[in-house]
Amino acid sequence: MAYYFCDVVSLRNDAQGSIPESGKRAAPWLFARRTAFAGDASMTDETGRIEAFSDGVFAVAITLLVLDIKVPPASPATVPLDILLARQWPSYLAFATSFATILIMWVNHHRVFTHIYRSSDALLFLNGLLLFGVTIVPFSTALVSEHLGHPGQHTAAIVYNGVYIFNAIFFNLLWRSASRNERLLRQDVDRHAAQSITSSFRWGVPAYCAALALAFVNLTASLILNFMMAMFFALPKRTRRAAKRAGLMRTPGAAIEPKERDALTNSPPRDLLRHTLATLAYRAAKTLRDAPAEFAGFRASPTSRTAAEILAHMGDLMDWALSVAEGNEKWRDSKPLSWVEEQARFFRAMRALDARLAAPEPLGATGEKLFQGPIADALTHTGQLAYLRRLAGCPVRGENYLRAQIKAGMVGEEQTSPVREF
Repeated sequence: MAYYFCDVVSLRNDAQGSIPESGKRAAPWLFARRTAFAGDASMTDETGRIEAFSDGVFAVAITLLVLDIKVPPASPATVPLDILLARQWPSYLAFATSFATILIMWVNHHRVFTHIYRSSDALLFLNGLLLFGVTIVPFSTALVSEHLGHPGQHTAAIVYNGVYIFNAIFFNLLWRSASRNERLLRQDVDRHAAQSITSSFRWGVPAYCAALALAFVNLTASLILNFMMAMFFALPKRTRRAAKRAGLMRTPGAAIEPKERDALTNSPPRDLLRHTLATLAYRAAKTLRDAPAEFAGFRASPTSRTAAEILAHMGDLMDWALSVAEGNEKWRDSKPLSWVEEQARFFRAMRALDARLAAPEPLGATGEKLFQGPIADALTHTGQLAYLRRLAGCPVRGENYLRAQIKAGMVGEEQTSPVREF
C-alpha cells in the first residue's frame, strides 16, 4: 500500500525535468496550461463579435419590415385616405406580429449570450443559420400581407409559419449546443435562468407547428397565435433573485433550520463512506474509460509499476476493504490479469464492498478506518493512473467534480456523463 508512494515520487521527478521532448510533444497541454488560461480573455471577445454581428442582422431585418406597409397614393378619387389606410389592416397585423417576433428573438438571443462565455465552430454555424431564418422574416411577412384574403393565403401561411418553425429549431439547437454539460457557459452561470431558457424553448417548435396547422382553418387565428408566442417568449426568465423570492434558495449567511443542520452535520458515517466509494468509482471509471490497449503496459520509469499493476493493486485494496468490513482481515498480492479483466475485477470488488456497507449488520471496523486505509489509498492510485495517462499522451479531460452526478450505490463501470468538463 504505502510503498506505492515511490511511484508518485517517480512521476513527480519525471514531470520536473526528465521527460524527453517527445513526451512533451505527446502531451503539450500539460506544459502549456498557463498559455491556455491566458487565452480566456479572448473567449469573451469572440462571443462579443458574435453578438455584434447578430445585432446588425436583427437591426436590418426589423427595419425592412416597415417597407411592406405601402403609403396610399394621392388620388383625386372619392375614397377617403382613412379608408385606404384601413384597407391595409392585413399589412399592419403581419407587421406588428413580425416586429414583435424579431424583437423578442433579439431579446432572447441576448439572454442566451449573457450565459455563454466560449464559442465553438458549431455555435458559430448554428448562430448563422438562426440569422438566416431571421432575414427571411420580412419576406414571409410581405407574402402573408399580400395574399391574405386571396386564394393563395394558405400557401403564404405555410411559408410564414415554416420560417418560424425553422427559427425555433435553430434557437433550440444553438442553446443546446452551448448549454450541453455547460461546456460553453460561464463558470458562474445562473442555473435557474439557464434552466428557464431550456424549459421555455421546448414550447417553440410544437407551438409554431400548431400555428401552421391552424392556418389551414383560419389564417387570422394563426397570426394571433404567432403573436401570443412572441409574448410568451417575452416573459422574463427565472433567475437566482426570483428563486430566492419564491423561497427556492437560501440566502448565504441566513439561519439554517434545525432539520437542515442535522442533514449537513450528522450524516451517518456509512452514508458518507458509501458516497466516497461512489466518488472513487466515478473518478476511476473516467480514468480507465477509452484508455488505449497499450496503456496497460505503460510505466513512468523502468523501476516504476505499469498501469495494469497499479489497477491490480486497486482491486486488491477493495478486496482487503471488504475483508476488513466483514471482520476477517486478509491481504493478498494478486498477479495482474488482462487490462479488461482487471477493470471488471476492480468494479466487481467495489460493488461487493458497497453492498456490505449498505447492509444493516455491524462492520468489522469503523468507517473512519476503512476510509483512511484502503479507500484513500485507492483514490491516490486513481490520480496516479490519471497522471500516467497524461505522460502517455492520452490525457483524461479535466472536470468540475463538484457538479458531477455522483450518488451512493453507483459503483460500477457505467457512470453518468460529466456535467462540466474543460
